[in-house]
Amino acid sequence: MAICRCKDEKHQPKGKKHNYKFYAFPVGDENSSSICGRRKCKNPGLIYLTKSEHIDFTKGERIFSFESNTSKVKLEDKAPVKF
Repeated sequence: MAICRCKDEKHQPKGKKHNYKFYAFPVGDENSSSICGRRKCKNPGLIYLTKSEHIDFTKGERIFSFESNTSKVKLEDKAPVKF
């Protein structure tokens, strides 16, 4: 499941539940309403994707759910970045 975290290296997902390999840009990029999911952080977020989600992205999928399924995010067409 996708997860939203900012560019701060300390906030990157550690892969406790899922192994995130890529991040992508939400629609609006820096002006997006997607905000880092870390407690007390208010920075714009990137959307981290698992390998299978990255495959879905390459097949044209642009809408991804977060683990809690409380919301979804739409991604820009920019290619995801491996980290």
